[in-house]
Amino acid sequence: MAIDTVIFDFDGTLGDTNDLILNSWRAAMEYAGTPRTDDEILEHFGEPLTDTMSLWFGERADEIVDFFRRWQKGKYFEELKPFPGMIELIYVLKEKGYHVGVASSRLWGTLVESMRIFGLDEDVEALVSFEDTEEHKPYPAPLLCAMERMGAKAEKTVYVGDSVVDILCGKAAGTKTCLVAWSMASGSQDLSGEACPDFIIEKPEDLLRVIAEEV
Repeated sequence: MAIDTVIFDFDGTLGDTNDLILNSWRAAMEYAGTPRTDDEILEHFGEPLTDTMSLWFGERADEIVDFFRRWQKGKYFEELKPFPGMIELIYVLKEKGYHVGVASSRLWGTLVESMRIFGLDEDVEALVSFEDTEEHKPYPAPLLCAMERMGAKAEKTVYVGDSVVDILCGKAAGTKTCLVAWSMASGSQDLSGEACPDFIIEKPEDLLRVIAEEV
């Protein structure tokens, strides 16, 4: 069945926030006094921040989450940039009549402002943040929420992300899944078995070919 809806993850997919997030984790690890290697951190890229913090720090999770967010807050908009070609891709998708949405684990405030800065706030039909659902990726709730708001059908939707949790979220929601190969997470996580995406793209424009072939 032809794809008519494309929903994107934000961090590591639309927004090139990889270095900022990795540096935020490094600072949080130093603050917590619990060193972790970059490889260990990258294994958890894409997960909701609160989930990873709870796993690693237990009762200290809220404290470390607060530090992480405060550390990143002053740097986020200074360092924020889109991955090359992604803004242009969304414009082309809209011109071709596709419905476009975003389902992210990022907080609402920075997600909305990021889309405004990128000039995409009027091109995205649904924007789903961490606060919009009680369950989070890899559960399907964020993607189901976006599809409901867009009136989209799962069998006609592809979810585009950069991490294991994105692929698992898409599969749980019944959509096609597409992994972007330009993110730190996509090259550092085990995407085999249930986490194997339907498609992998090396550059943004590849998505147009992939979805056009899904008829």
